[in-house]
This record gives sequence, C-alpha cells and structure tokens, in this order.
Amino acid sequence: MNTNFNVNFKRKKAWANKFSPFDIIVDGQKIGRIKEGENKDFEILPGIHEFFIRVPWSWHRSKKLTFDIKFGKQYIFICKGSTGSGFNPFLNFWYVFVDFNNYLVLEILNDD
Repeated sequence: MNTNFNVNFKRKKAWANKFSPFDIIVDGQKIGRIKEGENKDFEILPGIHEFFIRVPWSWHRSKKLTFDIKFGKQYIFICKGSTGSGFNPFLNFWYVFVDFNNYLVLEILNDD
C-alpha cells in the first residue's frame, strides 16, 4: 500500500521571470524545480508541511504556506510570477527590494 500522497504544482505563464525556473521547497528542502507553463507531481507524506517557491539565484520567494496533507486527497498548488508585475513602478520596486519574501505567489487551488 502506498502511503505517500500526490501533490501537483502548476506554474502559470507570465512575463515576469519568464526564463527563470522556480525551486519548490517543502519543509525547508528543495524537492524540485518548475519552469513556466509546467505541471509537476510530487509524492508527499501525509501530515503538516510548509511549502514555498523561490527564484533559485536570488532571495526572492513566495509566502510560506503551512498545509495539512491528508491521505487519499489530491492537492493542487498554483505558482504565479511576480506580485509586483505590471505598470506600477513603486510596486515593482517594493517587491524586488523590500518585500522579497512575497515576490512570488503560491496558492492552493483546492483548499477545503
């Protein structure tokens, strides 16, 4: 019997960070890397885990999400590009130089 659980990460297409992969971090350990437009599955043991994504060559990352993975359920995480993407130069500056722990966005699609 397989006691691991399938967790899926989907990376949206975005102009910001288009050519940079994101590292997927679970409980402080890199479990993989995801490129723009990719979907990747990972086996995660049931229990409480901390997830975030980061740009590998810099200090920029997403907020940390703590989530209880339950056996027999599929979880889908959406990886989005820069929070400050767009035409507001102040927001871009803010996320690049000040709030770099919220530079990327990681969301759970099926949170119930």
